[in-house]
This record gives sequence, C-alpha cells and structure tokens, in this order.
Amino acid sequence: MRCERCRRLVSLRMDGEHLPSHQLRAMENHLASCPACRGFEERAHRLRAAVRIRPAEPVPDLVERVMAAVAREAAERPTGRGAEGPAARESLEGPAVRGALGGPAAEDEEPARGGRE
Repeated sequence: MRCERCRRLVSLRMDGEHLPSHQLRAMENHLASCPACRGFEERAHRLRAAVRIRPAEPVPDLVERVMAAVAREAAERPTGRGAEGPAARESLEGPAVRGALGGPAAEDEEPARGGRE
C-alpha cells in the first residue's frame, strides 16, 4: 500500500467510516512498517483532540415569549387611519421583541422616528 492511500484510509477511519476488512488489514500492516504514516496518524489524532468540536450550549426557546409580546402589542395597537404603515409596525414589533428578550421595555426607550413623544 502506498502512503497516500494509507493516509486517506486513516482519515476515513477517524471520521467513523466503515472500512472493509481487507482495507483495514492492509492499512494496519502499512502503519506497522511505515514510521511516516504512523506519525501522520498520531498527529491527526492529536489535532482532532485539540480542535474537538463540542455541541452548542443549550439556549432557551424564546418563540412563545416573543410571539406573546407581539400579540399583546398588536392588540394594543391603535386603530384608524395610518396605524398600519411600516413605521407603526416597527414601533410595535421592535419593543415587543426586545422586551421578550429581556431588553428595555417600550416605555424606557427613545421614540422611533416619527414615534410617540
């Protein structure tokens, strides 16, 4: 077996790929007789251990809080002429989302462009 092929098989095995028994035997025989490929395998294992990726930390599911805050503010939305424009939506949705995420409450923030005073 050539070194290039052996190193590919080492990588595949490290990635959890199933190797047929004849390829596994040939790779192991080559590793036993080739210090360069044994070194490659050792370095690859050290590298994998050094940069091991771990699962992300759990985060709270905020969908219900955000949607409840948006619904509350939508229910409080003034009705009538001009209340449905993009600026009106931004002035309601922004504080609702920030409030649900623990940000400043709607009363605590500066008025949005053309917002309430």
